[in-house]
Amino acid sequence: MGKNKNHSYLSDLELEQVMYSYSVLVEEMEHARKYFLDHVYEIDEKDLFICSQSDSDQTIVRHIGYLGYFEKEAGKKLEIAFSYRMDVYDQIFCDLSDFVENKEIPSKENLIQFLEEIHNTFMDDLKFIKKSELLYTIINLHYAQAHEIRSLLKAKKQSLPDVQISSKTVLFRTQNHEKLYYLPMYTN
Repeated sequence: MGKNKNHSYLSDLELEQVMYSYSVLVEEMEHARKYFLDHVYEIDEKDLFICSQSDSDQTIVRHIGYLGYFEKEAGKKLEIAFSYRMDVYDQIFCDLSDFVENKEIPSKENLIQFLEEIHNTFMDDLKFIKKSELLYTIINLHYAQAHEIRSLLKAKKQSLPDVQISSKTVLFRTQNHEKLYYLPMYTN
Protein backbone atom coordinates (compact mmCIF):
# COMPACT_ATOMS: atom_id res chain seq x y z
CA MET A 1 0.00 0.00 0.00
CA GLY A 2 1.66 3.25 -1.13
CA LYS A 3 1.47 6.74 0.25
CA ASN A 4 -1.24 9.02 -1.04
CA LYS A 5 0.75 11.68 -2.91
CA ASN A 6 -2.03 14.24 -2.51
CA HIS A 7 -1.79 14.04 1.27
CA SER A 8 0.90 16.21 2.81
CA TYR A 9 2.48 15.58 6.18
CA LEU A 10 4.06 18.12 8.48
CA SER A 11 7.82 17.94 8.52
CA ASP A 12 9.55 17.84 11.90
CA LEU A 13 10.44 21.52 11.51
CA GLU A 14 6.84 22.48 10.68
CA LEU A 15 5.58 20.43 13.62
CA GLU A 16 7.99 22.24 15.95
CA GLN A 17 6.67 25.56 14.69
CA VAL A 18 3.03 24.78 15.56
CA MET A 19 3.66 22.98 18.86
CA TYR A 20 4.28 24.95 22.03
CA SER A 21 7.88 25.51 22.96
CA TYR A 22 8.95 24.00 26.25
CA SER A 23 9.38 27.46 27.82
CA VAL A 24 5.82 28.41 26.85
CA LEU A 25 4.55 25.18 28.40
CA VAL A 26 6.40 25.96 31.63
CA GLU A 27 4.64 29.35 31.73
CA GLU A 28 1.30 27.69 31.01
CA MET A 29 2.01 25.19 33.79
CA GLU A 30 2.38 28.10 36.22
CA HIS A 31 -1.03 29.45 35.13
CA ALA A 32 -2.70 26.03 35.39
CA ARG A 33 -1.11 25.34 38.76
CA LYS A 34 -2.24 28.70 40.13
CA TYR A 35 -5.79 28.13 38.87
CA PHE A 36 -5.92 24.66 40.45
CA LEU A 37 -4.35 25.66 43.78
CA ASP A 38 -6.57 28.74 44.05
CA HIS A 39 -9.48 26.30 44.09
CA VAL A 40 -7.82 24.17 46.75
CA TYR A 41 -7.01 27.16 48.98
CA GLU A 42 -10.59 28.45 48.80
CA ILE A 43 -12.21 25.14 49.72
CA ASP A 44 -13.20 24.78 53.33
CA GLU A 45 -11.67 21.70 54.97
CA LYS A 46 -15.15 20.28 55.68
CA ASP A 47 -15.96 20.47 51.96
CA LEU A 48 -13.02 18.26 51.00
CA PHE A 49 -15.26 15.24 51.47
CA ILE A 50 -18.16 16.43 49.35
CA CYS A 51 -18.86 13.51 47.06
CA SER A 52 -20.61 12.85 43.81
CA GLN A 53 -24.25 11.75 44.00
CA SER A 54 -23.53 8.94 41.56
CA ASP A 55 -20.26 7.82 43.17
CA SER A 56 -19.64 8.34 46.87
CA ASP A 57 -15.90 7.76 46.41
CA GLN A 58 -15.53 10.70 44.03
CA THR A 59 -14.60 13.33 46.61
CA ILE A 60 -12.86 16.65 46.19
CA VAL A 61 -9.91 15.47 48.25
CA ARG A 62 -9.46 12.47 45.94
CA HIS A 63 -9.31 14.75 42.88
CA ILE A 64 -6.75 16.93 44.60
CA GLY A 65 -4.59 13.98 45.66
CA TYR A 66 -4.87 12.22 42.32
CA LEU A 67 -3.09 15.11 40.62
CA GLY A 68 -0.08 14.67 42.92
CA TYR A 69 -0.14 10.91 42.46
CA PHE A 70 -0.25 11.29 38.66
CA GLU A 71 2.72 13.68 38.61
CA LYS A 72 4.72 11.36 40.85
CA GLU A 73 4.01 8.24 38.81
CA ALA A 74 4.70 10.02 35.51
CA GLY A 75 7.94 11.31 37.00
CA LYS A 76 8.97 7.83 38.13
CA LYS A 77 8.59 6.60 34.55
CA LEU A 78 11.09 9.29 33.57
CA GLU A 79 13.37 8.06 36.36
CA ILE A 80 12.82 11.13 38.52
CA ALA A 81 13.79 10.22 42.07
CA PHE A 82 11.12 11.05 44.63
CA SER A 83 11.58 10.72 48.36
CA TYR A 84 10.05 7.51 49.71
CA ARG A 85 7.96 9.77 51.99
CA MET A 86 5.95 10.76 48.93
CA ASP A 87 4.63 7.21 48.58
CA VAL A 88 2.67 7.49 51.82
CA TYR A 89 -0.65 8.35 50.10
CA ASP A 90 -0.34 6.09 47.05
CA GLN A 91 -3.02 3.65 48.21
CA ILE A 92 -5.44 6.51 48.81
CA PHE A 93 -4.99 8.45 45.58
CA CYS A 94 -4.00 5.86 42.97
CA ASP A 95 -7.59 5.09 42.01
CA LEU A 96 -10.37 7.63 42.18
CA SER A 97 -13.01 4.93 42.55
CA ASP A 98 -11.64 2.92 45.48
CA PHE A 99 -13.33 3.35 48.83
CA VAL A 100 -11.23 5.21 51.38
CA GLU A 101 -12.22 6.14 54.89
CA ASN A 102 -12.01 9.84 55.68
CA LYS A 103 -9.66 9.21 58.59
CA GLU A 104 -7.01 7.98 56.13
CA ILE A 105 -7.03 11.25 54.21
CA PRO A 106 -4.45 13.89 55.17
CA SER A 107 -5.44 17.32 56.44
CA LYS A 108 -5.77 20.08 53.87
CA GLU A 109 -2.47 21.58 55.01
CA ASN A 110 -0.65 18.24 54.69
CA LEU A 111 -2.30 17.58 51.35
CA ILE A 112 -1.11 20.92 49.95
CA GLN A 113 2.39 20.29 51.30
CA PHE A 114 2.35 16.81 49.69
CA LEU A 115 1.23 18.26 46.35
CA GLU A 116 3.82 21.03 46.41
CA GLU A 117 6.71 18.72 47.25
CA ILE A 118 5.82 16.33 44.45
CA HIS A 119 5.23 19.12 41.95
CA ASN A 120 8.46 20.94 42.78
CA THR A 121 10.52 17.74 42.51
CA PHE A 122 8.79 16.88 39.24
CA MET A 123 9.29 20.32 37.67
CA ASP A 124 12.90 20.65 38.89
CA ASP A 125 13.88 17.41 37.17
CA LEU A 126 11.63 17.82 34.13
CA LYS A 127 13.56 20.92 33.03
CA PHE A 128 16.50 18.62 32.21
CA ILE A 129 14.35 16.02 30.45
CA LYS A 130 12.04 18.47 28.63
CA LYS A 131 9.10 16.18 27.88
CA SER A 132 6.72 18.67 26.30
CA GLU A 133 3.94 16.15 25.66
CA LEU A 134 3.88 15.12 29.32
CA LEU A 135 3.91 18.70 30.53
CA TYR A 136 1.05 19.50 28.15
CA THR A 137 -0.95 16.57 29.56
CA ILE A 138 -0.35 17.62 33.16
CA ILE A 139 -1.37 21.20 32.39
CA ASN A 140 -4.72 19.97 31.11
CA LEU A 141 -5.07 17.57 34.03
CA HIS A 142 -4.84 20.58 36.37
CA TYR A 143 -7.74 22.23 34.52
CA ALA A 144 -9.73 18.98 34.45
CA GLN A 145 -9.32 18.39 38.20
CA ALA A 146 -10.33 22.01 38.95
CA HIS A 147 -13.42 21.40 36.80
CA GLU A 148 -14.25 18.25 38.78
CA ILE A 149 -13.92 20.16 42.04
CA ARG A 150 -16.26 22.87 40.76
CA SER A 151 -18.74 20.26 39.54
CA LEU A 152 -18.84 18.52 42.92
CA LEU A 153 -19.32 21.83 44.75
CA LYS A 154 -22.03 22.89 42.33
CA ALA A 155 -23.87 19.56 42.65
CA LYS A 156 -24.00 20.01 46.43
CA LYS A 157 -25.09 23.64 46.01
CA GLN A 158 -21.93 24.90 47.69
CA SER A 159 -20.50 28.27 46.72
CA LEU A 160 -17.96 28.03 43.95
CA PRO A 161 -14.50 29.48 44.46
CA ASP A 162 -14.14 32.86 42.77
CA VAL A 163 -11.06 31.92 40.79
CA GLN A 164 -9.95 33.60 37.58
CA ILE A 165 -7.88 32.10 34.81
CA SER A 166 -4.61 33.96 34.20
CA SER A 167 -3.54 32.39 30.90
CA LYS A 168 -4.34 34.14 27.64
CA THR A 169 -3.79 30.92 25.67
CA VAL A 170 -6.24 28.66 27.46
CA LEU A 171 -9.66 28.14 25.90
CA PHE A 172 -12.82 26.67 27.34
CA ARG A 173 -15.75 24.55 26.31
CA THR A 174 -18.95 24.16 28.24
CA GLN A 175 -19.50 20.87 30.02
CA ASN A 176 -22.44 20.40 32.41
CA HIS A 177 -23.14 24.15 32.23
CA GLU A 178 -19.67 24.86 33.59
CA LYS A 179 -16.58 26.13 31.79
CA LEU A 180 -13.97 23.44 31.26
CA TYR A 181 -10.66 25.13 30.53
CA TYR A 182 -7.97 23.48 28.44
CA LEU A 183 -4.79 24.32 26.62
CA PRO A 184 -5.32 23.71 22.89
CA MET A 185 -3.01 21.20 21.22
CA TYR A 186 -1.33 23.62 18.83
CA THR A 187 -0.30 27.25 19.04
CA ASN A 188 -2.35 28.33 16.04
